[in-house]
Order: sequence, then structure tokens, then C-alpha cells
Amino acid sequence: MRKLFTNTIAMLIVIVASLITVKAQTYLAITEETSIDLTKANIDALDYLSVSTQNWATAKTYCSIAGDFYNMSSIGRILSINVSNVDSFDVYIHNTNAGRIFTITVGSGSAQTFTHTGSSCESFSLATGDTQNLTIKLEGGGSSVYPAKIVLYPPTSPTITKFSVAGIDASIDQDAKTITAELPFGTNLSSIEPTVTVGGTATGYSPTGAQDFSGGSVTYTATDGTNNTDYAVTLTASTTASSDKELTDVQIGGYTPSFDSESDTYSVILPKASSLNQIITFTKPGTASANFVSGSTADFSSTVDITVTAQDNSTKTYHFTATVGTKNIAYVTISGNNDPYLHGDLLSKGYYVEDIIAASQDASYFADFDLAVLFDAIPSSNTLALNMKDLIETKRFLNLKAYMYGKTGWPTGSGVNIAGESIATVATNYISHPIFSGLTFSGNNINVLGESVISTNNGLQGVSAPGSGTVIATMSGNSAAACIIEDNTVENAIYLLIGISNDNIANISEDGKLLLDNAINYLLGDNKFIPATTSTANVSDKNFYFDGNMVHNTKHESLILFDAVGRRIICSENDIEMNDLSKGMYFVKGNNATMKIILF
Repeated sequence: MRKLFTNTIAMLIVIVASLITVKAQTYLAITEETSIDLTKANIDALDYLSVSTQNWATAKTYCSIAGDFYNMSSIGRILSINVSNVDSFDVYIHNTNAGRIFTITVGSGSAQTFTHTGSSCESFSLATGDTQNLTIKLEGGGSSVYPAKIVLYPPTSPTITKFSVAGIDASIDQDAKTITAELPFGTNLSSIEPTVTVGGTATGYSPTGAQDFSGGSVTYTATDGTNNTDYAVTLTASTTASSDKELTDVQIGGYTPSFDSESDTYSVILPKASSLNQIITFTKPGTASANFVSGSTADFSSTVDITVTAQDNSTKTYHFTATVGTKNIAYVTISGNNDPYLHGDLLSKGYYVEDIIAASQDASYFADFDLAVLFDAIPSSNTLALNMKDLIETKRFLNLKAYMYGKTGWPTGSGVNIAGESIATVATNYISHPIFSGLTFSGNNINVLGESVISTNNGLQGVSAPGSGTVIATMSGNSAAACIIEDNTVENAIYLLIGISNDNIANISEDGKLLLDNAINYLLGDNKFIPATTSTANVSDKNFYFDGNMVHNTKHESLILFDAVGRRIICSENDIEMNDLSKGMYFVKGNNATMKIILF
């Protein structure tokens, strides 16, 4: 018998397996001992393998396998393997540092913690206890460990892996060889024809057809023609009518709504310009009825009420609402919504917010969005995060990750962390910027993360020597590190960096929340902020000057003329005639200078 927790690397076996698909998830059904190299190439190519984040150690040889390997360097970095007909498995982990931990979760079971001894390549073995479809999850525990290979073992005897009656899956105890299920009140137990799935070496089962379960258990036998395995199957019927009237798997127009349990209300914000005629789908208990057929279209110009009646005739009315968003917001993260404020703030404004799990998308993905938000938790090596550089001068873009600077294609610069940093120092001529409206200043300083900041964790993040954009604020602990940067030089595009580490985003202050709220309003607005650099009516730059009537563009650089509220008036590489304009304040922005002009 193969021992568990062996350190012996199993021999590579040629994969003999088939694929079955259940609810859009693909499972690898094992028929023989199967070894899978957990390289990036395989994870990208095989539907039954996936990772929660893009975090790779490249060009390595781990456990005698060459390739790029997933680095489970922190909690939340998970490698998932969807399998079926697996009795047990060995997973091979590379690490050279003793004491590093990770967890393995099998199916719906609890996570089990393992500690690496530091012996370079070490194997860990588990039994599944379930040969049906299940997911094996490997998750980091805080330090780098690298899963290199998994070896899957099928059962060695005939088994019954699934036993269903009218959509109800029975519980199977593979050790006791018992199968049990309680069926709804009123079920006729004297004639039941179940659906039986066999596994292991089984090629068939008996008996087939309808059976009488009213007198007690019925023996079912899985067989491979030579070996038999008997199961005692006991089916009972509930003695009381079901009161279950809960809905599950609810969607409106293909979108998953939020649910308010106090009012029993499902709500969704649809993309702007959507129709209010949308399909509602849901799953109700098999014993219940509803006054609405799942998959039908409803008119959401008013609230849609759906009443579900349970088997015991009790009822529950659900309320469905759908509104059309005023803006489309792309919220880019790595594992879904995990910030304490901004995501909810966007929804509260009536915006459609799409949670985008960063993978290998390119910038064209954002074509239909009014604003993109990049959350700090995403690794700077992530393909989508790298591709978002193309949004800086083409879209409205809020970037919370300072460490993108210096990465491929992004502006030059280096990310800067200071543990516990919460104070930003705002440049004097930017204190009146709309993003700081209503914030409390102490001199030029604002407190973004507040008193609850964890002093040992990263706080505000900055960029040293940023290669483009205007520095609006720096970290108080490092005046050379810009933590707020703006680029608004291109028509219809505004970019803001507000560097806030994921480590302390939960401790954002009220002023920090207002800063983000103001930033969203500014990025989606029509006006751009141009700071005053002079108050004279006749000023000059080495490349352009104003003579009281005309801005002379001596070097024919690209000049942009804004009015006092930031509206773009003229963009020209030639001289700009000012006499035809109304009296008031204007700003001329060149490549290296901004001129303030007052027409009297």
C-alpha cells in the first residue's frame, strides 16, 4: 500500500483521462494514475487548472521540471485543480527554506496546513474521501512556496460515486459503503428510479430501474465484471411538508444582484444605455412553486415582485429592482471587491461597476468604460496591469498602485514604501485642486490613512523620479516620492495616481475617503484643474509669450488654452488670437510651462 506523506517522487505516468464539464467548470476525470506538471504553460492551457493571481517564478527548474511556476507567496494566492474520480493524490512543492507553510483544501472540506522542511522538492499526500467532482486548492501561507507537480490516483475498486433522486444527491459514505437521502414530504418510496454514477474500476451496477425503498435499505452493487462492491441504500421521506422557499442562483439580465435580507430585495445596476426589459433567472426549491417562470423577461420600469410558495403553503415575496447606471466603471482587482470604501462609493453614485479580475486582458477591454480603477493588490507583473499603461493618455484612469511605475511600458520611476506612512504633503499651487475640496489641511499636509494605520505595514506609496505627469503631493516622510500624480494634457483623458497600499487600505481616514470620492468626481467631470503660475497680464516663456492681444507660439509647440474652470478652448501649434475671447481668466499650457492670462 502506498504510504501517505512519502518524500518519494512518483514516476511520471502517461495521462489517460477524459474531460467532463459541469456548470461551466471543467473537471479532469482520472482513469489511471496521472501526473500533471504545474507549470504556467499547463495552467494557461488546461481548463481544469487555474490561479487566483498572476505571480510567477520564471525560467526555473523545480522538482526536475523546467518552466515558470506559481509562487504562493501569501494568503489568497491559490492554485486550483478541478478533478473527478480521484481517490488520493501527491502534490510536490519546491522550497529551500524550512518552516514555510501552505494549505491544501479538498472539495468542501477544511483547509489543512502543511509545513515544508526545506528539502528542495517535497511531496505531501492526501486522500480525497470523495470520487465525485471536486476542487483541490493549494494556498500560500505568507512566504514563497512553489507547487511543481500533482500526481492523481483513481480508486482501485468499483465504486458508486453519485446517487441522485429527482435532483437530490444522496450522501455516500465510501468507508461504510452506505448511501442515504431524505426525500420531500409525500414522496412515494415504493417506486423510485434513481440516477446512478459509477467510478473506480466499475463498468456497471445493479439493480437498474425502479426499486421499492418503502421497506428499508436496498443493496446496490458496483461491478467491473470481476470485482463487486455493495452499498446499502436507504431512502426516507420527510414526515412534514417543506417550508423551504429560498431562491438561489439569482441573476438579472445575466448579472448577479445584491441581496438585502431585511427587505428580501434583489438589486442590480445595469450598464448605461441598457434596456429595462431584462431576463430574471433563479433556482427555487424542488418542492416550491413561484408566480414567475425563471428565464422569463420582466419590465423593470417598476419593482418586480415574485412570490414563492413552499410545500407547506407558506409564502415569501421577493422584490427585484434594476436601474441603468449613469457611468460604466471598470474596477480592476485580483480576487474581487476587497476595499472598504471605494467600491461601495461607486455603487452609491448609481454607477455600473464591473469587477474585473486582472488576467491577460489588454487595454481595448476598457473601450466601453468611462473610468478604470486599478487596485493596489494586483501584482505589478500582472499582464492586465502592465497593459493599463495605455489608458494614461486615452481614458479617465484612477491608479492606486504606485509600483506600476518603472514596469514595462509604464512611465519611468521607482515605487517607494514607508511603513505606516499616512500623511501627504500637497504642493502649494495645488491645494485648491478639486480633489482636495473639503479636506482638513495642516499646513500643506493631509492625513489620508488616519490614526488607525498599522505602523508596521505599508501605507501611502510613492514614486521616486516619475517619468511623466505632474506631482501634486509627496509623502511627508520622503519629499522626493510623489504619492499623487496627475496627467491631464490630453483631451478627454485624465489620469490620477493616488498611491495607497493594500496593506492599509482598510484604515483609510474620512479625509482619505473624501479624497477618493473627489477624485472620482473630478475624473468623470468636464473640467481640468490648471494651477496658477503667474498673475501678470503680459508674461512669456522661452517658447511662447503674450503681448496683450495674441499668444505668440515661437517654437510652434502644442499649446492648449483653458478657461477659468478648466474647459479646453483651443489646441494649436500656431499663434493664438485672444482679442475675440470674452473678458476673464485663461490658462495657456505648453510643454514645460503654464501661463495665466487675464483679459480686461
